Amino acid sequence: ASGRKDVGRAMKRLHILLPKDRTKPGWFHLYGHDGEHLQGGQVLGKADNERAVKEGNPNRSPILPYGDSPAGRFKLTRVRDVPPEKHGKIGVRWLPLEGAAGDALTAVELRTGLGLHAGREDDKRTQRGELVPTNGCLRILPRAASMLWPNIGNDAVLVTVEELDA
Repeated sequence: ASGRKDVGRAMKRLHILLPKDRTKPGWFHLYGHDGEHLQGGQVLGKADNERAVKEGNPNRSPILPYGDSPAGRFKLTRVRDVPPEKHGKIGVRWLPLEGAAGDALTAVELRTGLGLHAGREDDKRTQRGELVPTNGCLRILPRAASMLWPNIGNDAVLVTVEELDA
């Protein structure tokens, strides 16, 4: 479906609030076309320390590859299926993100594969309900993802990631 189909009608919005200290989880909130709150839950925007160091980003700068998730506004996007060989890493679906404003836009030139996903259901930390760092994406728990993907459906969603001072 083209983006034009969505012009002039209210969009679903996914608002993500991340703390400046990315070792702590933040929150996501999905709002419907009419502004009704459809779902909320925890989200982690922290990159894996080892991988970030290995890839030359030891401070996990959000605008550099393998850094923490950048704040900003993202272009309209839709949920995508994940190839079966990658299910263990990010789950069966993901929401790809392409920056449009803020650090998210700056990161477009330097980063690839940024998105929102679950994954690692076999990880003991995930099984305990902990959010596991990624290679720079936003992570939600598998049970939250299993509700979020149907709530978004085939609709385009406008994603905003906001960094909180506290």
